[in-house]
Amino acid sequence: EVEEESRESTRGIKIEEKIELTLPPPTMVEPRFESKALSEGVELYKQIISQFSSDYVVSESLIKAIITQESMWNENAKESNSYGLMQVSEGASKDVNLHTEFLNGQFKPTTNIKIGTAYYTHLKETYYEDTNSGEDSKKITLAAYNCGLRNIAKICQGNSWDSCTKEGFNTHCSKNDVLQYISNILAYEEEFNKREFPKGKETSGI
Repeated sequence: EVEEESRESTRGIKIEEKIELTLPPPTMVEPRFESKALSEGVELYKQIISQFSSDYVVSESLIKAIITQESMWNENAKESNSYGLMQVSEGASKDVNLHTEFLNGQFKPTTNIKIGTAYYTHLKETYYEDTNSGEDSKKITLAAYNCGLRNIAKICQGNSWDSCTKEGFNTHCSKNDVLQYISNILAYEEEFNKREFPKGKETSGI
């Protein structure tokens, strides 16, 4: 009985350790969805998003959610070596054989959304779909989109979401709050699935 209690206790400790990876509550949902920039952006780029959603089998809501988190619909956004609506990098464009298009206009919405969506699919299908399923596949793919696949290989054993650790994200993605990033995008995706755009006062007169 003592041994059994000890095993139960050990199991309990492991469960407690996994709780550390629980996603934090999302931030900025209401302010962003009440923003004119969002409603105008969704209307402006809806045909491009629809096209590449179909081409690369990524839901329109997820593409919109990534754009909301990455650039808040500012096509001229730039941070470090990331550009445009989906904050794509030159390296990402090479990975999906769209480097020439990147060089010809990394800020152009059509090019940018094409590269970003292609790269998300590339990460999922090449690295994470075989070892993860459902929401776990989405979470680790978004983590790689944000933090880089080489870092994910260091953080998550066998590229499995179940083996990722909060300490690993903090160590290898120190400039990014990856768990908050994932939480926000999943919440934004859910919100886009619930709402129809454009609608409301923000879009009148556009």
